[in-house]
Amino acid sequence: MSHTRTTRSLRAGLFVLALLAVPAAYADEFPEANDTIFRALIDELNRSMTLQLEDLEKPYFIQYGVNDTHTRRVSASYGAIVRETDNRSRRLNTAVRVGSKELDNTNFGNGGGFGRRGRRGGGGGARGGATLPLDNDYTAMRQAIWGATDGQYKSAVETLTEKKAYMEDRESEDRPDDFADAPVTVDVQPKAVLITDDSGWRERVRRYSGLFAKYAHVTDSSVSLRNTAANKYLVNSDGTRLRTATTTVQLQIRAQSRAADGRTLSDGETYLAASEAELPSDAEIVSGIEALAARLLELRNAPVLDHYFGPVLFDGIAACQVFQSLLAQGFAAQPVQVGGGRRRFGGSENLERRMGRNILPAGFQVFDDPREQKLGNKFLAGHYRYDDDGVAAQRVDLIEDGRLVGLVMSRVPSKTLSGSTGHGRGNRGGANRAALGCLYITGADPKSDAELTAELIAQAKDQGLEFALRVKALSGGAGAGNVAAMMARFRRGGGGGG
Repeated sequence: MSHTRTTRSLRAGLFVLALLAVPAAYADEFPEANDTIFRALIDELNRSMTLQLEDLEKPYFIQYGVNDTHTRRVSASYGAIVRETDNRSRRLNTAVRVGSKELDNTNFGNGGGFGRRGRRGGGGGARGGATLPLDNDYTAMRQAIWGATDGQYKSAVETLTEKKAYMEDRESEDRPDDFADAPVTVDVQPKAVLITDDSGWRERVRRYSGLFAKYAHVTDSSVSLRNTAANKYLVNSDGTRLRTATTTVQLQIRAQSRAADGRTLSDGETYLAASEAELPSDAEIVSGIEALAARLLELRNAPVLDHYFGPVLFDGIAACQVFQSLLAQGFAAQPVQVGGGRRRFGGSENLERRMGRNILPAGFQVFDDPREQKLGNKFLAGHYRYDDDGVAAQRVDLIEDGRLVGLVMSRVPSKTLSGSTGHGRGNRGGANRAALGCLYITGADPKSDAELTAELIAQAKDQGLEFALRVKALSGGAGAGNVAAMMARFRRGGGGGG
């Protein structure tokens, strides 16, 4: 036991000496990025690229990302502040790839659909993380980064060995590369600092929560304001060096009521902005609370629908939810996984096979573009400048006149497509995967609200119905399976839930 402790102490001592001996050579190249996080990331990246276990591959690619966030939150209920928090966090994400772009340790299901440590498609150490110290201690940061990298590297070489053995035992087939080249990006933005507007927002949150006291049918309610300043760092062995800064404010208002049969009914409003000054006016928020209370009262007094067979109009948020659940996820191209049998990625494989075919009525145009922060005066929560691979976000045309013409991509090739479109997003436990940013949908002959309502009523009358259903929102967590099941119940004449 004492021998083990001595060995560990010697290793720790040698590691600290190594840190002191590594020059911060990046400072001359990136003088504007002379902060401790960048120093630790770049210096440790240079050291980690030399990692090699005996007779095994060295890393050919390493990437570090850090989310350095500062969040303040104040919550109130029925006119009283019930919670105030002030949190700091620094989360490190590591990606270690060994082998080559053609064949590496990722995209391997370990033969049974689950990656190492039980993670489905875990990629065998392709991605991991750690918590970095908040006090800007350079040596402590290097130690945390080193520990995360060391574990990821050992897992990666083991997984690559297993993947090669798995492939040798089976007939070879054409398969895409595991990774693709991407442009090198250097962009260091000024840091975001959390600044709370001195405009009485704490008092406004308290006052807004007190407005629910006059509504007897509201059984519970809350109002919360969350301010976040985030500085995201990304460095990789290709040469990308990024520090991006964002601030966001979220005002969330929730209320509950109870129906006669005891069922809990809930509704809410959420306002997003880049700063407190950009949130809606006091009058707009008060009006929104009054409308929320009125909707709950209507819902509480509404008759219960036992069954229904007829036309259904999805509009507003519900239309977006249905589109997202049944189709939109398939616009993200996904990799071909070795082992684990056939996997489905939200319909993406089917859409890739339907490239060039009509999948929507003629006149529909669909594209994804995460670059814009606003649409009119609406803040877009999905916007970003660079994805989690460090690639600049791009506009991608997906559907033209109803025909599928493209998919969004990360740096991980799919069966027939390769080359990032700036849509690689974090995937817990594995490599980044393609995901949508901000999806835009237009039709050639859009109808007004009055026209849609009139058409719905006309169809109901044609079927001899006294009423028709108009769905404005689906309950939270309405995934593709739930939406499909709900629509099947409509077709069978059952109730529609949500």
